[in-house]
Amino acid sequence: MTQTLTADDLIAIAAVVRAALLDVGGGAISKTLTIDDGTTALDGVFVWVTSDLIGASTVASGYTDSLGRVTFLLDAGTYYVWCQRAGMTATNPTTEVWS
Repeated sequence: MTQTLTADDLIAIAAVVRAALLDVGGGAISKTLTIDDGTTALDGVFVWVTSDLIGASTVASGYTDSLGRVTFLLDAGTYYVWCQRAGMTATNPTTEVWS
């Protein structure tokens, strides 16, 4: 017997796969960050989030899309965001609050 997947099924599967591959976090609050150089969104920037200022405890990570966006799911709190890409100068870390 063959089962046909609906569009909603495929969206749910894609969300699970994306979370597993990118380690977007396991919290309850979704927040999208946009990484740019002041004028242009930056694609392919590796972004990671830590719970400590020195960057020892990574809680989520991922890459920006073509619009410079990356989304993380974290619990309420203050986090530190780090960015890295070849040829990019970043101020690391920046502070973000999930609420």
